[in-house]
Amino acid sequence: MVAKDYLARILQHEMDHLNGTLYIDRMDSRTFGSNEALLEEMG
Repeated sequence: MVAKDYLARILQHEMDHLNGTLYIDRMDSRTFGSNEALLEEMG
């Protein structure tokens, strides 16, 4: 199957579910760190 744009994102998301991959497994470590700091600031 070949998909692009939004459909490709949906298919990858569902494949990740089947493979046990979490969203944070795909996040860039720099992004994860900055989000963590933001959450701490928010309380």
